[in-house]
Amino acid sequence: MKFYYTVISAFSRKCRILARELDIIQDIQEIITSMRNPDSIIMSINPTGKVPALITKKKQLITESYVICNYMEKIANTNINSDRNFDNWTINGYETVACQVLESIAYRFIEKNNKPKDFIYKATTDYEKFKVNRALDFLEKKAPEYNSGINRVQITICLAFNTMYKSFPEENWKKNRPLLNEIVENFKQRNSFIDTDGK
Repeated sequence: MKFYYTVISAFSRKCRILARELDIIQDIQEIITSMRNPDSIIMSINPTGKVPALITKKKQLITESYVICNYMEKIANTNINSDRNFDNWTINGYETVACQVLESIAYRFIEKNNKPKDFIYKATTDYEKFKVNRALDFLEKKAPEYNSGINRVQITICLAFNTMYKSFPEENWKKNRPLLNEIVENFKQRNSFIDTDGK
């Protein structure tokens, strides 16, 4: 399999972390690319030019991190969230909320770094912050349901907070969220996180 990614893409890193946690990384060739460049290698792989993108052994194209993670679990013959179907889908639901947090942070990061200040619409970025805080409060409340073992919610939350650290250090997301803080600090010590940091 061939996996195309950029170093700055947290969604790409999510898949790379999962591949290591599932112990299937030896079956995957990781290929760094760039984005927003018509001459980039990703343009010959994914017509939208987005990462992550996976080419399977049967030459199938799979994009979007959530679907790629599902495929990785399928070939690893496991559900990392839980072997029990109900619990697996419950945790999948929390993962999608965490994904929306990460998407919102990524959106604000792009606005902050790619737009002139006068073109950033404050009402929109304020609403994105509002959404993230509501979602984090929800995930804090539900944390006892997914804070044991290793699962995709934890991976996504850790990447969301890692992006927040780097992009918006002035925002106090840690306040009143001890369970999320513990998840993040614990996951940052895992080899899968360390091995994919900045590379």
